[in-house]
Amino acid sequence: MNYSIDKKFFWFLIALSLFGAFIAALVTSKYGPGVSADATKYLSIAENLLNGKGFFDHTGRPLLWWPPLYPLAIAGVSRLTGLEVVFAGGWLNIIVFVVNIFLHGALIYYAFPEKPLYQYLGGLFVVTSDMAIRIHANTSSEPLFVTLSMIFLLASADYLQTRSRRALWWMIAMSALAPLQRYLGACLIAAGGCFILYANRRELWRGIREGFIFGILSLLPIAA
Repeated sequence: MNYSIDKKFFWFLIALSLFGAFIAALVTSKYGPGVSADATKYLSIAENLLNGKGFFDHTGRPLLWWPPLYPLAIAGVSRLTGLEVVFAGGWLNIIVFVVNIFLHGALIYYAFPEKPLYQYLGGLFVVTSDMAIRIHANTSSEPLFVTLSMIFLLASADYLQTRSRRALWWMIAMSALAPLQRYLGACLIAAGGCFILYANRRELWRGIREGFIFGILSLLPIAA
């Protein structure tokens, strides 16, 4: 799969991504990022991680019903920047918004390589989406999950065309991280297995072998 993007469209996506970050930052500038009931869990766990208390929430209960990657990422941003966890979580999702706008545009570009109008309108769609802005302006695990899913889709498209090991390892990495972000990420493992079998439908044993390796390696982190 050719990952090169037309230079004009590339800079359009860069500008669009930064504009999206500006909008999200503007929305959260006065009162900070939105904090839901689930967000309080993530933030309290991140705070406890920074204080060396481990994966426990504000009630003292261990982290069981939520995956560990998002509070760990918030704690990491807080440690690097010195920001309080609530603002670290907000800025994390604003940065992720930049990445998601670019990845969304790239997916549209590869889906419609000969239709520039679709590419530019598709890029504008996510920036003008009220729902996308709302999600990224809140402390929520969805934005990073979307990032992992879109990278997985790009890698899967590459694998379907080339069956390259590089694409397979990207699929494994994203499908391993996605369940650590949201348990729903396990669906990427199921989808990846189907993609691998379809790509190798004329070499069934290769498909079974690579599908088995993909499934085992993708499940290891969440199983641990």
